[in-house]
Amino acid sequence: MGGRSFYTVDKASTVSFKRPSADPIPKFWMPFVEWLTSSTDYNVGYICDFDMEDYESISSAKLLIIIGHSEYWTRQARNNLDVFVASGKPVLILSGNTMWWHLNLPKGYVISMPSLEYDGTLLSGFDSDGYPIVDEQALGFYRAEIIGYDLGARGTDQTVGTWIALQKTPTSGVVINGASTNWCSFSGIGGKDGETVKKVIVNMIDALLAGSYVF
Repeated sequence: MGGRSFYTVDKASTVSFKRPSADPIPKFWMPFVEWLTSSTDYNVGYICDFDMEDYESISSAKLLIIIGHSEYWTRQARNNLDVFVASGKPVLILSGNTMWWHLNLPKGYVISMPSLEYDGTLLSGFDSDGYPIVDEQALGFYRAEIIGYDLGARGTDQTVGTWIALQKTPTSGVVINGASTNWCSFSGIGGKDGETVKKVIVNMIDALLAGSYVF
């Protein structure tokens, strides 16, 4: 909705689902799902595109049904589909433009972490996948690694909130900067992914207390 895409005359080289849409995706699959669950007796499980990255998500299925408009596939998802078929299991494709585009997922796992304010670190730019790169020379730390990031804005300027692990010297303690006001917020922890965020917090606490290697 606005801006360039793969389908505009001036094609974009990279696109994202992090944008509003006047043409909601669910219309491509919701009617089928509602019919399948209300009018049949099949034992049905569901996965999303991201789940196809892990073969275990489909390994126990007797049949894989691809519905809607399953246009964007990663190489790993396609490889997992090939393994499923090679094992002798069937696939039913009820989708248009299936596997039309090769997709590269951003590094890391995406969770919702709404925030009123962001912190960050010095960046030197972005890599070919759009992932921010720490300006290690300017920072001058022994170790610095971005765990996650989010794009924000302050006025008309774009900002990058970075969730980062830092160690200033080989013998200094490790600092993890979660970058977000809303890790511990009166409005709740983590928005729709609050339970996942809580697990992440517990993992960080346990790792730091145990002196575990976090880089």
